Amino acid sequence: MSIQLTLSVLGLDGYYMIGEPTNEAEYASMLTMTNGETNTITWSEIQTALGNGGAVPLHFLRIERNNMLTECDWTQVVDNGLTDEKKAEWVTYRQSLRELPTTQTNVSYDCESYTLSNITFPTKPKE
Repeated sequence: MSIQLTLSVLGLDGYYMIGEPTNEAEYASMLTMTNGETNTITWSEIQTALGNGGAVPLHFLRIERNNMLTECDWTQVVDNGLTDEKKAEWVTYRQSLRELPTTQTNVSYDCESYTLSNITFPTKPKE
Protein backbone atom coordinates (compact mmCIF):
# COMPACT_ATOMS: atom_id res chain seq x y z
CA MET A 1 0.00 0.00 0.00
CA SER A 2 2.79 2.47 0.71
CA ILE A 3 4.07 2.54 -2.89
CA GLN A 4 0.58 3.05 -4.32
CA LEU A 5 -0.02 5.67 -1.64
CA THR A 6 3.25 7.36 -2.57
CA LEU A 7 2.24 7.49 -6.23
CA SER A 8 -1.07 9.09 -5.24
CA VAL A 9 0.55 11.61 -2.89
CA LEU A 10 2.96 12.57 -5.67
CA GLY A 11 -0.04 13.18 -7.92
CA LEU A 12 0.92 10.46 -10.38
CA ASP A 13 -2.24 9.22 -12.02
CA GLY A 14 -2.17 6.24 -14.34
CA TYR A 15 0.14 4.16 -12.12
CA TYR A 16 -1.00 1.01 -10.36
CA MET A 17 1.00 -1.32 -8.10
CA ILE A 18 0.27 -5.02 -8.11
CA GLY A 19 1.74 -6.01 -4.75
CA GLU A 20 4.15 -4.20 -2.46
CA PRO A 21 7.70 -4.18 -3.82
CA THR A 22 10.71 -4.28 -1.52
CA ASN A 23 13.40 -3.53 -4.11
CA GLU A 24 13.97 -1.96 -7.51
CA ALA A 25 13.49 -5.16 -9.53
CA GLU A 26 10.17 -5.95 -7.82
CA TYR A 27 9.09 -2.34 -8.30
CA ALA A 28 9.77 -2.51 -12.04
CA SER A 29 7.86 -5.78 -12.39
CA MET A 30 4.88 -4.80 -10.21
CA LEU A 31 4.22 -1.33 -11.61
CA THR A 32 1.51 -1.17 -14.24
CA MET A 33 0.76 1.89 -16.34
CA THR A 34 -2.99 2.14 -16.89
CA ASN A 35 -2.62 4.87 -19.48
CA GLY A 36 -0.15 3.09 -21.77
CA GLU A 37 2.71 5.47 -21.01
CA THR A 38 6.21 4.52 -19.90
CA ASN A 39 7.06 4.67 -16.20
CA THR A 40 9.08 7.80 -15.44
CA ILE A 41 9.30 7.59 -11.64
CA THR A 42 12.25 5.66 -10.28
CA TRP A 43 12.55 3.39 -7.26
CA SER A 44 14.95 5.94 -5.77
CA GLU A 45 12.34 8.71 -6.11
CA ILE A 46 9.76 6.49 -4.40
CA GLN A 47 12.16 5.78 -1.52
CA THR A 48 12.90 9.50 -1.15
CA ALA A 49 9.18 10.30 -1.04
CA LEU A 50 8.64 7.65 1.65
CA GLY A 51 11.71 8.59 3.70
CA ASN A 52 11.98 10.93 6.65
CA GLY A 53 10.91 14.39 5.59
CA GLY A 54 9.66 13.06 2.24
CA ALA A 55 6.42 13.82 0.43
CA VAL A 56 4.42 11.06 2.13
CA PRO A 57 5.23 11.96 5.77
CA LEU A 58 4.69 15.65 5.01
CA HIS A 59 1.36 14.86 3.34
CA PHE A 60 0.12 13.17 6.51
CA LEU A 61 1.61 15.91 8.67
CA ARG A 62 -0.45 18.46 6.71
CA ILE A 63 -3.61 16.39 7.23
CA GLU A 64 -2.98 16.22 10.99
CA ARG A 65 -2.08 19.92 11.10
CA ASN A 66 -5.25 20.88 9.18
CA ASN A 67 -7.37 18.89 11.64
CA MET A 68 -5.71 20.69 14.54
CA LEU A 69 -6.36 24.07 12.89
CA THR A 70 -10.01 23.17 12.30
CA GLU A 71 -10.43 22.22 15.97
CA CYS A 72 -9.46 25.73 17.05
CA ASP A 73 -11.10 27.81 14.31
CA TRP A 74 -13.60 28.99 16.91
CA THR A 75 -10.86 30.99 18.64
CA GLN A 76 -10.66 33.42 15.72
CA VAL A 77 -14.29 34.49 15.50
CA VAL A 78 -15.18 37.91 16.87
CA ASP A 79 -17.61 36.70 19.57
CA ASN A 80 -15.46 33.84 20.91
CA GLY A 81 -15.43 35.17 24.49
CA LEU A 82 -11.63 35.08 24.77
CA THR A 83 -9.59 37.91 26.23
CA ASP A 84 -7.24 39.71 23.86
CA GLU A 85 -4.32 37.98 25.59
CA LYS A 86 -5.84 34.51 25.10
CA LYS A 87 -6.76 35.28 21.50
CA ALA A 88 -3.13 36.29 20.86
CA GLU A 89 -1.95 32.95 22.32
CA TRP A 90 -4.22 31.11 19.90
CA VAL A 91 -3.00 33.23 16.97
CA THR A 92 0.59 32.27 17.83
CA TYR A 93 -0.34 28.59 18.21
CA ARG A 94 -2.18 28.55 14.88
CA GLN A 95 0.77 30.20 13.12
CA SER A 96 3.08 27.55 14.57
CA LEU A 97 0.75 24.86 13.20
CA ARG A 98 0.82 26.47 9.75
CA GLU A 99 4.63 26.45 9.80
CA LEU A 100 4.96 22.77 10.78
CA PRO A 101 5.70 21.42 7.28
CA THR A 102 8.69 23.78 7.02
CA THR A 103 9.96 23.50 10.60
CA GLN A 104 9.73 19.71 10.99
CA THR A 105 12.28 18.28 8.56
CA ASN A 106 12.68 14.72 9.85
CA VAL A 107 9.02 13.63 10.01
CA SER A 108 8.40 9.96 9.34
CA TYR A 109 5.18 8.07 8.66
CA ASP A 110 4.50 4.39 9.28
CA CYS A 111 2.14 3.20 6.53
CA GLU A 112 1.24 0.07 8.47
CA SER A 113 0.26 1.71 11.78
CA TYR A 114 -0.74 5.06 10.19
CA THR A 115 1.33 7.05 12.66
CA LEU A 116 3.57 10.08 12.42
CA SER A 117 6.81 10.27 14.39
CA ASN A 118 9.85 12.51 14.78
CA ILE A 119 7.60 15.53 15.11
CA THR A 120 7.11 18.14 17.80
CA PHE A 121 3.69 19.77 17.74
CA PRO A 122 3.31 23.23 19.30
CA THR A 123 1.71 23.40 22.73
CA LYS A 124 -1.99 24.14 22.55
CA PRO A 125 -3.07 27.10 24.74
CA LYS A 126 -5.39 26.44 27.66
CA GLU A 127 -8.94 27.51 27.00
